[in-house]
Amino acid sequence: MLKFFYQNLLVFVLAVYTQTGFAQQMQTLKGQIFDAKSQQPLTGVSISAPGRSTGVVTDVDGNFQLPVVLAETIRISYVGYVTEEKKVTAGMLQSGLRLPLSEDELALSEVVVVGSRNAGRTVQETPVPVDVIPLSKVLQANPQADLNAILTYAAPSFQSNRQTGADGSDHIDPATLRGLGPDQVLVLVNGKRRHNTALLNLNGAVGRGSVGTDLNTIPVSAIERVEVLRDGASAQYGSDAIAGVINVVLKEQTGDLEVGLTSGIHKEGDGELLQFTGNYGLKAGKRGFVNLSADVSKRGYTNRMKEFEGKIFEDASGRDITERELKARGLERSDFNMRVGNSESVNASLFLNSGFYLGEKTEFYAFGGANFRRGVSTAFYRLPYQSRTNRYLYTNGFLPEIHSDIQDQSLTVGLRTQLGAWHLDVYNSFGRNRFDFRVENTSNTSLKATSPDAFDAGAYVFLQNVSGLSFSKKYDVLQGLNLAVGSEFRFDQYEIIAGEEASYGTYTNEDALITDPSAQQPATNEKGQSLPGGSQGFSGFSPANAAAADRTNLAFYADAELDVLDNLFFGGALRYEDYSDFGSTLTGKIASRYEIVGGLALRGAVSTGFRAPSLHQISYTSVSTNSIDGELVEVGTFRNDSPAAKALGIPELKEEKSVNYSLGLTFSPKDNIQLSVDAYRIDIDDRIILTGTFGKDEATRQALESVNADKARFFTNAVDTRTQGIDFVASSQWEVGRGNLDATLSANWTKTKVRGEVKTTELLKGKENVYFSRRDRSLIENANPKSKINLTLNYSIEKWGFLLRNVRFGEIKVMHSSKPERDQTYSAKIVTDAAVSYQFTEKLGVSVGANNLLDIYPDKNIKSRQSSGRFVYPRTISQFGANGAYYFARLNIRI
Repeated sequence: MLKFFYQNLLVFVLAVYTQTGFAQQMQTLKGQIFDAKSQQPLTGVSISAPGRSTGVVTDVDGNFQLPVVLAETIRISYVGYVTEEKKVTAGMLQSGLRLPLSEDELALSEVVVVGSRNAGRTVQETPVPVDVIPLSKVLQANPQADLNAILTYAAPSFQSNRQTGADGSDHIDPATLRGLGPDQVLVLVNGKRRHNTALLNLNGAVGRGSVGTDLNTIPVSAIERVEVLRDGASAQYGSDAIAGVINVVLKEQTGDLEVGLTSGIHKEGDGELLQFTGNYGLKAGKRGFVNLSADVSKRGYTNRMKEFEGKIFEDASGRDITERELKARGLERSDFNMRVGNSESVNASLFLNSGFYLGEKTEFYAFGGANFRRGVSTAFYRLPYQSRTNRYLYTNGFLPEIHSDIQDQSLTVGLRTQLGAWHLDVYNSFGRNRFDFRVENTSNTSLKATSPDAFDAGAYVFLQNVSGLSFSKKYDVLQGLNLAVGSEFRFDQYEIIAGEEASYGTYTNEDALITDPSAQQPATNEKGQSLPGGSQGFSGFSPANAAAADRTNLAFYADAELDVLDNLFFGGALRYEDYSDFGSTLTGKIASRYEIVGGLALRGAVSTGFRAPSLHQISYTSVSTNSIDGELVEVGTFRNDSPAAKALGIPELKEEKSVNYSLGLTFSPKDNIQLSVDAYRIDIDDRIILTGTFGKDEATRQALESVNADKARFFTNAVDTRTQGIDFVASSQWEVGRGNLDATLSANWTKTKVRGEVKTTELLKGKENVYFSRRDRSLIENANPKSKINLTLNYSIEKWGFLLRNVRFGEIKVMHSSKPERDQTYSAKIVTDAAVSYQFTEKLGVSVGANNLLDIYPDKNIKSRQSSGRFVYPRTISQFGANGAYYFARLNIRI
């Protein structure tokens, strides 16, 4: 209070002496500054008059008082908003000034929410690097249509690609930050934790064995901006925030209905996209708002397989039939292709963001939504000569289709208020994700001609509920101290739901379900070969594999930020978490920023972090019972606490632990130029992997036979890794001719290496390449681009807008599990995006353009990796996919 009093007293005295004599009478101007879209008051807005060395700032309610002289001009400025200048009038002095500020579409210093509990810090003022992507502003001319794709081309440290032939991962895109796993980045919405998906990534793709968050369940029309915190933040936000945090900030605007219509297609004539986006906001009382969003899209599949080159049919001697014989049957080799490209999908999302004021200092808020997605991908073509092919139904073989039905719901409600000098936030966040599998155009081969051609294969379900409260208070200590304390209670639940019997069962020649493999024999074909059971393409979950698990987690945290001097900042955080299933952990963080001279600052942080093993990793099981030499044995993926795991000495899962180091410089020589460079190192101990499959040999036979197991694999804490890299960002805005040019050059260089030896058990020593294969090592070390460089140019002039973006995706390397001669390195490629937009009126605009304008493809696979012509280009591991050029047109309407 004393500081505020003396500041305003000084303003008054200086104002008097900087005017021409004492003839001009000094008066007090009162007013309030608020956001033009949300109508919410803005704290910390600067109000000053020309020629004065100081001014005043708005308080927590956006109010201010400034000594002024009639007819002089005052200046109102706030980072991220358009600066206003107003001439003082008699009416203004009498009734006060209520001024809305509009966001600056090309603002270079953005106020951020993530990474600091002190509202008002900008990108340049944070002690750790934060990217801000103003989605609501860039979406109009952006070739990418979903959030994962937008971030991949906007933030070099973020990477996501669509998979093909990876079962469920074809329908939910794994996403990574700084080259780490999908489960090592935390996602927030409006600063609150978002739930993970129900899907566990099991195939040989990036993030194998991990669980991520599906960003594409959030409609792009609902998003104001995305903040990407590129630093460890477990001490602030809890588990998973090892690589960083992605915070999605929802729109609060009112008054306009915004509609977007997008159509697109690939150069090859497939992968067509139709998308509708809508957003509408209305006021709720004087200061409240309700903002509603909807996205609906339909995407066709792409296919880059040319022609199958392997065996198709065989004669009685086992010889493949000739091309002439194939043509005589009216068939071509391309008839036996699988689909290699994007899956097809229909996606619909509804989202709400709202705030209601219950008095001057109390706000009730609610946000959340629902997403529904149906997708279709394919498995390998079942060829006529193969014993697994049901030739009783499919003479020429068949292509199994994996249909997904994904449902996602979320709702957060909370209350913000003030208790004395403390700001209180009480909230509850609920999220649920369900992934149902249905397999069509397929069969259960053991049922022969009586087999259905479609099966319900079961489902994964994940539910999360987080209840929390936080207190924050600012103290007048040195240049300002912000203290925050809080607690969270989290409940997680995971389920595997069994499919219908025929989706997993194996039957006898009499169509009887085999329940006792030692007494019943599976059906055989005319050659006497045993026929496999279960739905081909994706076998259903059996009752033995069904699971239901839950756990709770209680957390307490404290966070302090101290401005020691105007140019020196220190911050620290501590967080304690206790899990019901594996124990407790304590993490901490210290950070600092020092402004050396005006515009040049040094920043850095050191933190410890952790990631709790997911319920999916703890509870997942996929075990089948077979009869071998008259003995019943189990084969598959066993729980970490199963008798099979204990027999081989596999320890129970524990948390991954990390230590993060970052050091960087920010430089802003002029108001329109910002530069930052940050170096980082992330050491992670006890990373959780999915092992290879262990069979019976001299070392393991006795242990496996003691628990009636034949082949087994597990989740386990097996390796330590070190990730090192550099992030660079340079942004600038220039007046060029009669228009404005916004240029951004950003880059990420990263390298991850496994440290030390693989942590095998005593019994499994010497089997390190099964425990953690060369291929699994390459998924951690080499599957993400070593570097990514992005140069984006946006030029606007009158009603025209032009976008040109070049993204260089660095090299990746894929290693074979046991054959080094089949390793391959894929060289770096540059992908060019371009778009032109035109605003016919204030309410109608159009954009046309292309992603991958020059039709660039990744390197072709070497012959030994092409699988008889199936995979000409990389499949599950790729820098940017293999679909070629994509063209789009978008209509934007505001009503």
